[in-house]
Amino acid sequence: MTESTPNRPRKMWEILNIIPIIEVNSLTPEERTKLEQKAVRELQRQMSFQNDLNLTVEEFFAKNSSSIENPQR
Repeated sequence: MTESTPNRPRKMWEILNIIPIIEVNSLTPEERTKLEQKAVRELQRQMSFQNDLNLTVEEFFAKNSSSIENPQR
């Protein structure tokens, strides 16, 4: 795999080349459930991020300052 230089953005194939491929059929039911839960959490984070892009600056900072004061994790 080609290493990217600081002045050149990476090509999509370079990014995808480093993503591990998981053979789902070879997983145990527990491993598969864990992987599905991880995928759901990641999708929820992405959807939350996309929703945040639609907020005004005031709404964004109001939401994020309240979540910092009262973390739900």
